[in-house]
Amino acid sequence: MNKDDEVVRSTPRNRSTSCARLKPIAEAEQHIVQSTAEAEAKEEELHFLLIKARADLKIAQVEMRRNELVAAIVARQNELALAAAVDKLDKIEKDLETSRDTARSGIAIYQGARGKASVKAANGAPEHRGYDVKANSAGLCRPATE
Repeated sequence: MNKDDEVVRSTPRNRSTSCARLKPIAEAEQHIVQSTAEAEAKEEELHFLLIKARADLKIAQVEMRRNELVAAIVARQNELALAAAVDKLDKIEKDLETSRDTARSGIAIYQGARGKASVKAANGAPEHRGYDVKANSAGLCRPATE
């Protein structure tokens, strides 16, 4: 029913009596229109709330999956960081061992050369007879010229 729709028709001769009889019908009709409008409004509001609740549920489900993925990603990053730290420690330990071995080998070579030179000097090796050895600079020697 719309505004200005004819609900009840009355003739002029029985207008006063018919108005009294028709008033409850018109009021009832008005209540029907009002109740119908309120029910439609309430249904529309509930429909909106239903849509919003469904959207909220989807968002919560996506967040749960996101949390699982974020946790898995963070865990994987931590695993990679741990593996990198272990690899770095292993490399440094091997480098330290290799460096130590290299230094010991070099020192052993020089100790052997020093021992050989000491034996030759003690035995008076012929190539050193008649020479004076003087230090030219720190660590270097040259035959002295006369």
